[in-house]
Amino acid sequence: MNRSHLRFLPPLLLAALVALLLAGLAAAGGPGLGPAAAPPIPETNITFDSDVLSVAVQGDYAYVGLENTIVVLDISNPIRPVVRGSFPLGRRYYFIFFQVEDNMLVFSGGSQVCILDISNPDAPVWISSCKDYSNSAVPFKLLNKYLYIVEGGRFHILDLHEPTQPQVIYSIENDHLIGDITSIDAEVNSQDGHTYVYMGGRPWCFPSHGCVGFSFLVADVTDPTNPQIEPLPQYDISSLRIEDGFIYMADYSPSVSILDATDPLHPQAAGSYSPSEREALAVLDVAGDRLMVGGQYRDVLFLANVSDKAHPRELSVYRDTAYTQFVVSPKKDCAFVAERERGLHILCEAQAQPRPPALVWLPMVQARSEG
Repeated sequence: MNRSHLRFLPPLLLAALVALLLAGLAAAGGPGLGPAAAPPIPETNITFDSDVLSVAVQGDYAYVGLENTIVVLDISNPIRPVVRGSFPLGRRYYFIFFQVEDNMLVFSGGSQVCILDISNPDAPVWISSCKDYSNSAVPFKLLNKYLYIVEGGRFHILDLHEPTQPQVIYSIENDHLIGDITSIDAEVNSQDGHTYVYMGGRPWCFPSHGCVGFSFLVADVTDPTNPQIEPLPQYDISSLRIEDGFIYMADYSPSVSILDATDPLHPQAAGSYSPSEREALAVLDVAGDRLMVGGQYRDVLFLANVSDKAHPRELSVYRDTAYTQFVVSPKKDCAFVAERERGLHILCEAQAQPRPPALVWLPMVQARSEG
């Protein structure tokens, strides 16, 4: 059949032939399909009134940190989020980091650490007053109603079982032990049932008396009133996460180190992930078999499958992201990326065939700056 005959075909038959042709191209991986082939990007009517600084995800909700407000989004359908509530912070922040657990949201806003009750997502409320710390950015980890905080040579443990009255149950100040910690994570070990906190950063070094403090530490906090803190082999760590007994560490080099922490006090090298583009890596997050890591000097994000720790497989590269912070949600197969004046973006996996599942850029909103 040549093209001249097509104009004589009945419209329905012509439409069917076109559909068959497109299906054939799809099956062959032909024109029109690429890594981002996915359902159309939906429109939203959500507009934030200041820069998006941070985001945390729990279940069907995302908690978005603006400069002076926390916005709660219903993400039961993550590509069509809906605003559920908001909470004014009462002041303007330039740095915010969130963690959520059950009905608590803990956030660090500069040198302050504050706790909110999020049992009603339509109307979060303060649980207790904010606590001031000496560092301008305070790394912390919330796990099983204990809050682990590191600040300039100090390590604190707070009991939040009665969140209206947080209790400091342990505190140590030791510059020779705890260096400049920039990242902290914790997990209950599946082998011995103990809870271990891992802290990573870089040692403090001075021309006059060398380096003090360790840059990689583990604390057995099973008895939170008497933790056992041990130094581990030195790394220059920008960010670390522990997931299912494996530690992932970005260390300003073009690779992520993966350690097997089955023996929590003696982690062993299990593999590494080196992105296709050589880039110093600064931030990372991991959930299940998905690892996302961001470049230090360029606005680029890499997504990898780490089900095989010895041979991670790169899935996607995303450039020009302008991220400040991101989280990977295993339940939604999505990543949520805070991008300051560009707003919040959601990257979700598309089951576009014949290509393998790939993350699709979903520009949710564009933030509106107050000037």
